[in-house]
Amino acid sequence: MFKKYVILFFFAFLIILQVVVGQEKKENLPDTVMAKKAVRKEQRKIARQNLNPHFRLSFNSTYSFLSTQLRFITPSGLISFQVGLEDNLGLQDKDWIFSSNIVYRITPRSGLFGMYYGLNRNSTFTLKNDIYLPNDTIKAGSFIRPYFNTQVFSIGYLFSILTAEETFLAAYFNLYIMNLKTGIQTNLPIQDFNYHFLVPLPNIGLLMDFKLQKWLHLMGGLGVFFLNDINGLGGNTHEFYVYLSFQPTKWFGVNVGYQEFYVFVREYLDDYNMNIKYDFNGPSMSLKFLF
Repeated sequence: MFKKYVILFFFAFLIILQVVVGQEKKENLPDTVMAKKAVRKEQRKIARQNLNPHFRLSFNSTYSFLSTQLRFITPSGLISFQVGLEDNLGLQDKDWIFSSNIVYRITPRSGLFGMYYGLNRNSTFTLKNDIYLPNDTIKAGSFIRPYFNTQVFSIGYLFSILTAEETFLAAYFNLYIMNLKTGIQTNLPIQDFNYHFLVPLPNIGLLMDFKLQKWLHLMGGLGVFFLNDINGLGGNTHEFYVYLSFQPTKWFGVNVGYQEFYVFVREYLDDYNMNIKYDFNGPSMSLKFLF
């Protein structure tokens, strides 16, 4: 499914790119002539002064379909057991997720990109079937409180590929701080299970914002990260979103579209190989402010 999103995203990007590149070449024709150092410095100063907007701030709300799974593989690799937090432990499989992101353009070419989202879920549940965990089993009939909490912060460098007035296409290189907590609390404290994953991860991606009409924009973003096994730690993440943005004024817009976020983490826990899969996706709305 994710590959389809990537193909569609870049297909749309290539079509729009062919349209705008010709326009940008015409606008940038004088820049191809070698200018004196002082003149070029003055041109950069004027470009920074004329850059508008400097900030793009979005507050997003996504009605998400959630899927969270924990899988434990024995040291021999012959036996594995899996727990679905929605299917087996009663966590809600649909919920609102709120997030935000900011783009700060320091110059026409460079800037900063930041993102945050968080989701805290828990439930109280009477276990219908035995749950197998490393070195323990929680018996059917136990009163349990499962939880899954995620906080993600991201900040990094933004480089604009297209700088024409009506187009924005940029690559970013970010550092993720992912704070993931999950566990099962029971009426027998000795059987409590807790897991905490806090790690910085690099991330690369693309952002776009193309003006289709005076009041209508096409926005999108794609970020990916892959990590091979390093001391037993590995995994991958990706995020994807696409919006139609209705912008009645120069400083405000309403976005309607789709968002997806996926995390896969692989790590050793008590000699077990533990895999965590976490996915949310669904229709999304956001408010955009520009200044």
